[in-house]
This record gives sequence, structure tokens and C-alpha cells, in this order.
Amino acid sequence: MVRLQEGVNRFARRLDGGLGLRLARLWRNWGEVLGELSEMARPLGRRRNALIIGCEDALVMQELSFFESEVLHRVHEFLGEECFDKVRFELIEDRTSLDTIEAPTVQRARRPLLRPANLGEVQRLWEDESAIGRSYRAYVALMSGLKSAGGEGER
Repeated sequence: MVRLQEGVNRFARRLDGGLGLRLARLWRNWGEVLGELSEMARPLGRRRNALIIGCEDALVMQELSFFESEVLHRVHEFLGEECFDKVRFELIEDRTSLDTIEAPTVQRARRPLLRPANLGEVQRLWEDESAIGRSYRAYVALMSGLKSAGGEGER
């Protein structure tokens, strides 16, 4: 049986040779990969074989253009292959750099567990020491301490 993570990885590799997943890793580790340059050079993405890096102003963009080969070297070393031919420097303006994006967290409200009104009624069917019998007895023991779905309170 194939684990879900393995299946997703295989699918992504078929689409772009796994580059998308490695780029996501690059964006998360951008500060470590570029070191002190990362404060001025923010990743914005890629277009074909060009790495797009955002800068706050034109002066910084000009200065960073002198470090293009160093940036490419560090990125290729991290990725383990040469996948970019050049670096394009652009003004960030109102765009969000990829190294600052975090996966959204979903907070789901948990409904309180309520003891079913008919809890334990079928326990006589599994009096033996089978896996089902032991599991059902554990379920009954867990649910017995909860408030009833009928609003009776605790038993």
C-alpha cells in the first residue's frame, strides 16, 4: 500500500520533475541559503529558467545584480542541480515574498462528546475477549464518564 505522502510526491515529480517541492523547500530555507543577502533579496518565484528575486529599491537591485552568479551558485547547491539559467531582479512593490508565506492553520471547533443514550446495550454481543469485544468495552468505559446526549448529566 502506498502512503499518501509518497503518492503526492510521485505525482508532483511527474508534473515538474519534483522541482516544485524542492522550490518550496528553498523558499522556506531562503535565509539559510543566501545568508546576509537574503535580507535584501526576497524570492518571488520563477519564470521558465529564471529565478525571480524581489528588491525594495532600484539601488539594491543594481547592487544585487553583481551577485547574480553567487546567488545562482548557492541556490543550485541547495537544490542539488542547476535548474536556473539566470536571475531576474524586480521591485517587490506590493507583492509578498515566498519566504514569508506560511501555510494557513485551520482551527476547527470541536463539538463536545456526549454519551449516547443506548450506551452499552449491545455489550452482551461481545462478551468474549475478541478484538471487537475489548474495543467496545473500552469505548463504553470512555463514554460512560461523559454527559448524556439526552441531557441527564453524568452517570
